[in-house]
Amino acid sequence: MSLPIADTEALFEAVRPADLLPGVRTITVGTTVLLHTEIMSAHLLVHNGRLTGLFDFEPAMHGAPEYEFAAVGPFLSQGNGDFLRAMLTAYGCTTIDEQVQRRLLAYFLLHRYGTLTVAPTSATTLDELAEHWWHVS
Repeated sequence: MSLPIADTEALFEAVRPADLLPGVRTITVGTTVLLHTEIMSAHLLVHNGRLTGLFDFEPAMHGAPEYEFAAVGPFLSQGNGDFLRAMLTAYGCTTIDEQVQRRLLAYFLLHRYGTLTVAPTSATTLDELAEHWWHVS
């Protein structure tokens, strides 16, 4: 099912939460890890083209490893698949399929700064939005 995202109030009134992202009925977490939760350019220190530091651990928590990437799509890579691939490779993850994209969008919508309008795109459905923010080119 594809859902329009233009009118979010009508969307939330018309659709049950379980129907927002087909195939993501529940998110089960096996292993939990320490998460920064706000990896974005404002929290990265770079020297001579190399990442040298990460700061602002105020919102850190334990959770599913994928949650770390929930804000990366909209806030950091902003749809740049090459950048996202490089970052994921550094974390040891090499693929993001449609199900992972949907889970990341679900996590993003649960994120403290997660809104559908945070990074404007031409996406007209939630699936298109997930594909835009977390595609690996």
